[in-house]
Amino acid sequence: MAQHAWRSISLTIAVAVLLALVTGCGGAEPQPTPAPAEVQATAGAAVDEIAASYPLVSTAWDLDFFGPPDQPLAMLPDTRATVLFFWDRYAGFDGCNFFLGVYTATSEGELRMMTPSRTPNICSPVELYDQSLLYDSSMQNVTAYRIEGEQLIADTVNDQRLLTYNPAKPVPVPGTEWVLGFWWNAEREEWRPVLALSETSITFAEDGQASGSGGCNNYTVPYEGDLQIEKVMEATDTYAELPTLTFGPVAAQFVACAEPEGIMDQEQGYFTALSSVAYYFKLGGMLMMLDAQGAPVLLLGARN
Repeated sequence: MAQHAWRSISLTIAVAVLLALVTGCGGAEPQPTPAPAEVQATAGAAVDEIAASYPLVSTAWDLDFFGPPDQPLAMLPDTRATVLFFWDRYAGFDGCNFFLGVYTATSEGELRMMTPSRTPNICSPVELYDQSLLYDSSMQNVTAYRIEGEQLIADTVNDQRLLTYNPAKPVPVPGTEWVLGFWWNAEREEWRPVLALSETSITFAEDGQASGSGGCNNYTVPYEGDLQIEKVMEATDTYAELPTLTFGPVAAQFVACAEPEGIMDQEQGYFTALSSVAYYFKLGGMLMMLDAQGAPVLLLGARN
């Protein structure tokens, strides 16, 4: 299933498979049992090899400036652009739209970010929209990366610096307004951005109540879960080890909205997805909600 691409590889699972192999499980001919030190060394080497294949995984960054340090182009005041890396997807906010795409990176410093899906907003003023387009095009032209101190440097051909990032600032789940960027379309097995001119959001209060907009109707919903936990995929064996998050019945007036076209279907799909949520994880300013089978269903971003 395509939604399980988010799992990609688990270091813990890889070690478990390796241990099964080196201890002779399933082998046609018995093999001498290796000493614990041998098993640990072999497993450690496998973990290092897998980690080297995903050198940027579980990192989150805020854009500092465009271009080379001797001729930097600063961000517009009071604006923010981000990027974060899951196993095989990258996501973030370009100052106007949320984006989600596939990337590849190597321990030798190669980095390619494929053209992502984006939410379809056109922001104002025009300078902000232009900055978001510059950021988007810069990411598509990145061919290499390096870490200098605490900064992530993204280059294009001939070592031309395009983007300089700082580590992302922490974003707490409670008290932050989280805006829906993408939802999983199970029928088409793909992530879909929210409709243009629509906004679906949720804010978690400390008393076990959450509220927001479904895109048409305001709503409230009770929830259970420890939202202080920040735990990422590579530290888990299964999604069941992720922090739990469940929602009760949604309370809303359910007044019908005619625009944008399809908003009522999107809102109902969102409320249905909330009822299926069982786990969550947060990385930087993105919040992923998953169902009981570990399949992601909603991807939200912190309002910037």
